[in-house]
Amino acid sequence: MNLERSDDELRFETQQIEFARLDDGEPSANPFAAALGIAGIAAFIALLFLLWPIFASLVRLARYGFDCAIFLFNATHAIRWLGEPTFDPYAKVSIAFMGAIICIFACRSLSRARSAIVAFARRTRA
Repeated sequence: MNLERSDDELRFETQQIEFARLDDGEPSANPFAAALGIAGIAAFIALLFLLWPIFASLVRLARYGFDCAIFLFNATHAIRWLGEPTFDPYAKVSIAFMGAIICIFACRSLSRARSAIVAFARRTRA
């Protein structure tokens, strides 16, 4: 039995020892990790482009709702001051116009609801 090592075996072991010293315990670099990162960034950018119109429309909707709420608050707050002379003279006309429009839409929706209920009752009897 030959217990002596050849020069190639010794050189291989020293190389392995040097590689082990250089390796700090960090996992070896995965060549697919960079591709996965680039794909993730591209997917995120695509998602932003897809969701941006939805986000913009939600912001516009919130702003429109806020403007409507401010308008209604100002209108209802102004009703308290109808008797004061500093009140805008056209405010009574605008409040009456808003009230008429609200009544028209309310009566229209109530009429549609009544028609739907009557049609449903007729269908259930038949």
